[in-house]
Amino acid sequence: MSLQPLTRSDRRALLPLLIIAVALVAALLWLPGTTNSPQHSGTPADTTRRDATQAAVTQTDTQPATPPATPQHFDPNTVDSATLTAIGLRPHKARAFIRFRATGAVFRKPLDITHIYALDDDDIDLLLPLIRISPRYQDRRKKYPIGATYDTPATPSHTQSAGTETHQLYTSNKFSTPTTVDPNTADTTLLQRIPGIGSYIATWIVRHRERLGGFHAVNQLLEVKHVTPDMLQWFDIQTDSLRYININTASFHILSSHPYIGYSRAKAIDNRRRLYGPFTNADELNATGLFTPDTLALLIPYLQY
Repeated sequence: MSLQPLTRSDRRALLPLLIIAVALVAALLWLPGTTNSPQHSGTPADTTRRDATQAAVTQTDTQPATPPATPQHFDPNTVDSATLTAIGLRPHKARAFIRFRATGAVFRKPLDITHIYALDDDDIDLLLPLIRISPRYQDRRKKYPIGATYDTPATPSHTQSAGTETHQLYTSNKFSTPTTVDPNTADTTLLQRIPGIGSYIATWIVRHRERLGGFHAVNQLLEVKHVTPDMLQWFDIQTDSLRYININTASFHILSSHPYIGYSRAKAIDNRRRLYGPFTNADELNATGLFTPDTLALLIPYLQY
């Protein structure tokens, strides 16, 4: 039996039948129940991973939060910069702390860190409660209150009774009558005789005085932390020891270290000097727009041209 080739009319007749057949096959493949529906798709491994992830999330939600780490105590004579940074000190200040100690400085008491001018009052407040100085570094000299006498069996006195010790009661050394103190020359011992001023405030007054170059107005003392207006009655400013800054020749370090100038203003002043030459008066400094009128008024007494 010989096969005859399909004519054009035959092919036209078979084409619709072929299309219908393909459609029926596709319909059968997509009938419900013949394949996994989307909601049931996925291998057993995928289902296991989803269940494990959900369990982990649930467990995390129910577990208590980890308490924050408590700042650790440290000895300023041995601490490293990483520990200081972890406590909350800025990295450049931590490096300045280590550089200061590398000069040979020894911290005998916590307040000795106030000699590091890179630290501001907030930094000192942060560090002081955490300082624990090892006995090997502590100042072993005995310090007795003013007006107190101590008689011990090792150092007998003529007034000591046999087998007994006599201790004179502590006498306060605070000023009891109106007295004025020059904060530009007073040391911390004298400053502590002012009612309301202890070792912390006295140290901060001296520290701020050194950074300024001296006080030229009594109200500047209010810039010191914890100094209150009622304390100002005990001060009388003498400006003979005021330290001046030549605005045209002072180094960038000296300018930026002054509390009324700072880093950004010192940089702008340095650029202004290089581009336009030296300043001749305070009006030219005011024209730069770097200072508010109040800050410039506080700064002018320290400047030379």
